[in-house]
Amino acid sequence: MKISIVVSLVLALLFALAGWHNQSELTKAREDHQGLLAEAASLGIEAGASDKGASSSRRDRPDRTAVAKSTASDLLALAREFEERM
Repeated sequence: MKISIVVSLVLALLFALAGWHNQSELTKAREDHQGLLAEAASLGIEAGASDKGASSSRRDRPDRTAVAKSTASDLLALAREFEERM
């Protein structure tokens, strides 16, 4: 019973240290990001679009119905051409 408590405390300590390390890295990354945003702003580059919550680079979906109709008509034309050759 004593060993399981010691193992649990050691694991809790290790996880706490790992979490503290990750938190400090995250804080440093946020500071670097803010510095880079400030540098971009000083160069006249607007780089804050990701903070707005919406992506401006969203792609439109292709019209699958039109693609399907075009493929079907091409396939039918090819089939008719083969029938004419036979």
